[in-house]
Amino acid sequence: RNVALQLEYPAKHNTLIERFVKTYSSKMSSSTYEPYVPENGIRMIAEWERHDRVFMGWPTSAVTWLEDANQGIYEDILQDVAEMANSIVEFEPVVMFADPGQIRSAEKMLDPRITIIPMEFDDLWARDMLPVFVEKVDKDGNKTLAGIDFNFNGYGNKTEHDKSQFASAKLLEMFKIERIPAYITNNHSKEEIEEELRRVLGIRKFIWLEGVAGKDYTDGHVDCLFGDEESDLEAVRVVSSAFPGRKVISTGLSALACLGGGVHCFTKEQPLYHRN
Repeated sequence: RNVALQLEYPAKHNTLIERFVKTYSSKMSSSTYEPYVPENGIRMIAEWERHDRVFMGWPTSAVTWLEDANQGIYEDILQDVAEMANSIVEFEPVVMFADPGQIRSAEKMLDPRITIIPMEFDDLWARDMLPVFVEKVDKDGNKTLAGIDFNFNGYGNKTEHDKSQFASAKLLEMFKIERIPAYITNNHSKEEIEEELRRVLGIRKFIWLEGVAGKDYTDGHVDCLFGDEESDLEAVRVVSSAFPGRKVISTGLSALACLGGGVHCFTKEQPLYHRN
């Protein structure tokens, strides 16, 4: 995502990006790679590290954003989600959460290798409603996986979330992963928010952006910009050069883009954390 954003800038920036990505991709693939572990023993696992599986949500026709603003494209949305899930399962396991009433719909369009699990939810943005995974390291160096539950509240009560607010807790219970609740509200100061994020994610450095309230219902969601076909091809080239052992797949998701999201928004990876 970041690579695609930077392609709008002069070529010299592309060179810097390639050097940055290659450095970290080589660390990722190295057998001697040892990530930094904060003093509190909790480390937020990078998205580019190896995955155990990917979680996704099957769109339900009852979600409010579909009824209010996107009539007529429901089938296209299903096709986009199915296409991406069927592509991902070629490389790693996929778990698709689906409303009990949508199980048959999902089964018809999804690769049989995809695990479909019944779960009620209000939206399909897995990135927002599912837990953030961290690695816990005790004083003896033993490592376990945990999930941070940020108590999804529909972007400040802007969207329905009566069901989605429990999605993190349900997932962690299903997969027997420790749940760590995070306590962040609009009443907290910047310093208090930093302290809580430091506690649950092991973050060392914070960069605050000004944000634009009211631009969209997420109020401050940091998104990327994507250019034309030429930029897309250049992004594929840069990513391919950074990960020479990986296959890079390009796919169009126009219906989902109309909803304001992309691949990153409707997927959530469970890391293959650094076990003992």
